Formats: sequence, C-alpha cells, structure tokens
Amino acid sequence: MAQTERRHERLAVRLSLIISRLVAGETLDISLLAAEFGVSVRTLRRDFRERLMYLDLEYRDGTCRLLSGS
Repeated sequence: MAQTERRHERLAVRLSLIISRLVAGETLDISLLAAEFGVSVRTLRRDFRERLMYLDLEYRDGTCRLLSGS
C-alpha cells in the first residue's frame, strides 16, 4: 500500500472513531485524542475545523462535544 493510501486510511479511521464517540455522547479531550491517534493537536483542530465542520459541535476548555438534538 502506498504511503498516501495509508495516510488516507488512518485519516478515515480517525474521523470515523471521533464521529462514533461524539454520537455516543462522549465529550472528547483534544490533547488526549492527539496522543491516542499519534497526531498533533493542530492536526485534530484541522480535522474538526475542516472535515467535521458540518457537525453541531461545542468547544470548551480543550474539549469538544456534539450538541444534543443534532
């Protein structure tokens, strides 16, 4: 598998896990997620800002959660 394909696969897995946790009602700590996925906080912020921008998310004190009723 090419490096680009692996990178895209890791991105897809990361985003799907984040979305499933948000839908399950979890409040996600951005720094803990960064450590778990082996990426920088900046990468996760970009994921939320650009790739998950259509979700109704609330950000507070380094955490993120899906607003109820979304």
